[in-house]
Amino acid sequence: MTMTSMTMKIIQMSSSYRDDVLRDRIIAGMKSKEIKRKFLHKGDELKIKDAIETIKSHKANQSQPAAIAYSSPKVEVDALRTH
Repeated sequence: MTMTSMTMKIIQMSSSYRDDVLRDRIIAGMKSKEIKRKFLHKGDELKIKDAIETIKSHKANQSQPAAIAYSSPKVEVDALRTH
């Protein structure tokens, strides 16, 4: 099945069923085992909007430590010693 035919099938589905299919595809595609477990625990109660917000929040939290780790402290040097 091509992506175009898959897209057309999703568009033709009822909105409730479409949301279920999209939710399931989001869960199946999750790389984070922690988030995937959280989504699976919520089951049918997981809404698309909530899933997207959780993913955005998780990504933002994941990028913060990397940004902090790569920022080097500014050090001022008054003089250099030579031996």
